[in-house]
Amino acid sequence: LTESAPAASPTADARLEGSYRAWAHGLAARLAAHRVAWQDDMLPTGAAFSLLGAAEELPADALAPAGMGASVARWRDESVRGDRIGWVPLEPSSGSGDSPFGALHATSGWSELRAALSDVVAALNHEAAVRPGGERLRLPEKLMLAHYPRGGRYVRHSDVSAATSHRRVTVIVYLNPEWDPSRGGQLRLFLPPHSSSGRCSAPCSPPSEGETATVVAPLLGRLLLFDSTLEHEVCVTNRPRWALTGWLSVDTVPQRPAPAAPSDTTEAGSLASILQLAAMATARPASTPTLPTPPPPPAAAPGP
Repeated sequence: LTESAPAASPTADARLEGSYRAWAHGLAARLAAHRVAWQDDMLPTGAAFSLLGAAEELPADALAPAGMGASVARWRDESVRGDRIGWVPLEPSSGSGDSPFGALHATSGWSELRAALSDVVAALNHEAAVRPGGERLRLPEKLMLAHYPRGGRYVRHSDVSAATSHRRVTVIVYLNPEWDPSRGGQLRLFLPPHSSSGRCSAPCSPPSEGETATVVAPLLGRLLLFDSTLEHEVCVTNRPRWALTGWLSVDTVPQRPAPAAPSDTTEAGSLASILQLAAMATARPASTPTLPTPPPPPAAAPGP
C-alpha cells in the first residue's frame, strides 16, 4: 500500500492535557490545502480497543444491512455495498443503558472521541472564520458504525446527494488493529488532476482520465477527514473491518447540483436522483463496478 498524504500523531502533552486542539488546527489546515487529511493515533490505543471491544459485543440486531436510496425506494445489493450499520447517538442520553449502544457509550474511547471531534469542528470553524466564504460546521447528532465482513466492499460513490447537500466534511475513525495491505479494505478517494496519488492492494476501481487516487488504510485509532463531495470507495476487505463515520454539516444549504455518482443516502434521498445516478454509472468504463437499477418503489401506504 502506498499512502499519499502525511500522517501524524497527537503529542504526548496533548494527550496528558486531555486536549487535541494543537493537532486539530494542523489537521484543519491540511484538509483546506488537500481536501483530505488524516491523523494517526487520534485515540490512544486503549481507548480505541475499548470501542472495538464494545462494537464486537453488540447484539446481533444492533446492526442491519446498509441500504441505498430514499425510504420508499431503498434497495440493497451486497456486491455494491456489503456493510452492516447502526446509527449511534453522539451524545449519550440518560437512558442509554437501555440502548443497544449503551456499552459503546460507556467506554473510555467514546468520551475521547467526542472530545476530539469537538476540537476538530472548532478548528475547522476557526479556519472558516478567516476565509472568504467559509461556512460554520456542526457536529453530527449520530455516528454510523459500519462493519464489513470478509469480502465486503462499497463501490465508488459520493456522500452528497440532493437530500444530503448539507454535508461538507466526512469524518471517519477506524478500529482495525494490526492492519496490513494484504487485508485490503482501504478507502480510495478519487481526486481531480494535480492531486497526490496512491496504490491500492485490493480490487478497486481505476481512476478516470486525469484523476488520481489517495489511498488510506483503516488503521486502529486513525482519524480521516475529507471533502464530502469527493467520490470514494471501500476496496474489498479480506478481514472484518470496523469504522465510525459522521458528517460535519451546515445548517442552511444553498441550491447546487447533485454529484454525478451514486450517493450514500441511507437515511434519506431522492428516487429521481438515484435513478439518474444509476443511469450515469452505466457509462463508466467496463472495469468500474456500476450500480444496478433499483426496483420500483412500493405503493405508498394510505394516509390517515
